[in-house]
Amino acid sequence: MKKIFIIHAIDKSIWGDKINSNNYFASITLLFCTILGAVLGGYSYLDSMIDLNINISITACLCGLVTLVGLNIAESIMAATDADTAVLRSLLVSVLLILGFGLGVLASVIMLVIITIILCIWFFILFIRMLLGGTPSTGGRGKRVVLDDGTVLTNGQSDLLGGGVSYRGDDGKSYHSDDGEHFEQR
Repeated sequence: MKKIFIIHAIDKSIWGDKINSNNYFASITLLFCTILGAVLGGYSYLDSMIDLNINISITACLCGLVTLVGLNIAESIMAATDADTAVLRSLLVSVLLILGFGLGVLASVIMLVIITIILCIWFFILFIRMLLGGTPSTGGRGKRVVLDDGTVLTNGQSDLLGGGVSYRGDDGKSYHSDDGEHFEQR
């Protein structure tokens, strides 16, 4: 859990006792800036694909980022024992927050592109299965039908042009049905 609060660890390793900052504030604002960037990046990508009817403004996100950077600068000034430490910590935290925001934007777009590619591949495979005679739920295996004379029909596959379903009987013959209830030998 301490790895999440990395900025406090950086503060203590660089400045030691010259700064007495809050253990959690800078790290939590870094996470929030990253989430803010992810929301902005993901929204613009999703909105270009489908109409979300939600308005997320770049200006509002940047104003939020500037506010958080300003709050961290204020904390650096109040927590530092000398001016050099305050200025250097302010610069470090500001750069980290801006990088976190940019990383959030970049990572969200990359993840959404990967998800889109996976969904396109899945729909393509589903479409090919349906063309080859399977149904989405059976994965091409069809259903098992027992006729009145005891013949078991398996592997029902739809004909490509919608002309019914073809089955293979356990007697080695092929059967055809247009409605799934009446079967004729071919």
